[in-house]
Amino acid sequence: DALFALQTEKKMLSQWLGRNGFDGNGGGWPVRVGLNDLNAFYDGSQVQIGHNQANQWISSIDVVAHEHGHGIDDHTPGGISGGGTQEFVADVFGTATEWFANEPSQFDGPDYTIGERINLVGNGPIRNMYNPSALNHPNCYSSSIPGTEVHAAAGPGNHWFYLLSEG
Repeated sequence: DALFALQTEKKMLSQWLGRNGFDGNGGGWPVRVGLNDLNAFYDGSQVQIGHNQANQWISSIDVVAHEHGHGIDDHTPGGISGGGTQEFVADVFGTATEWFANEPSQFDGPDYTIGERINLVGNGPIRNMYNPSALNHPNCYSSSIPGTEVHAAAGPGNHWFYLLSEG
């Protein structure tokens, strides 16, 4: 699953964005499935994919592409985004890759939720782009966003991306 996600994201980057590989120079970084943690992350040199509470790997296309999205953000002039925007930027890469793949619904079909297939902690998606407040994340920007936990702070950007995508 992780390799399919990476192949698909690389094609999306080339065909939709004209980008040469993940790092902009034809390269990328390793992805490792097997992290013994309820988590997935990019650490500056690799992507690590862990498991959910049912001990299943969380290598859905939107999650793997999200984590690689952090690396793409990191390898773009200016470095990784800050001020609570890094999760929104990575969510956009995850969602765009899912839409590019356009898989049937029995797999991970295109939508505006992140991690709905992995069921990380038994509560469905970890983020909802069309209605962030469904997961207690703000839908709109306020002066408190820069100090909000980074995953919740993705809400306004995620909602903006959904509105922009749907017109």
